[in-house]
Amino acid sequence: GEALERAEKYGFDRIVVEPMGNMPVIKDLIVDMDAVHWKKVQRVTPWLLPAEDPPEGDVYTVPAEAIVISAIERKESRGAQYRTDYPERNDDEWLRHINVSANGAEPELSYSPVTMTQWEPQERTY
Repeated sequence: GEALERAEKYGFDRIVVEPMGNMPVIKDLIVDMDAVHWKKVQRVTPWLLPAEDPPEGDVYTVPAEAIVISAIERKESRGAQYRTDYPERNDDEWLRHINVSANGAEPELSYSPVTMTQWEPQERTY
């Protein structure tokens, strides 16, 4: 069908469907997302939501806006972000964090270095 035609466009002759490897399988392709994913989301949720509404007249950048602004700023493809206009990863220029803050009428961008810990960055191959 259409999915196989898309796969063939990128040089694949088949589509493999399998459960996500980092989550416990309940049955067939059904995985237990609560065991891994949702518990992590619940732990960080308090930091994603504002404690209160911003004061009237102040600019507030919600997390979704910050993600979009960062995605547009990052001129490369990295991890889950793929850009057709910048399909390659570029560690020389973009191995850094993009920080978005709202200190005025427009969001402000700044950058901070990535601290390497246990794993060195590597290209994802699918």
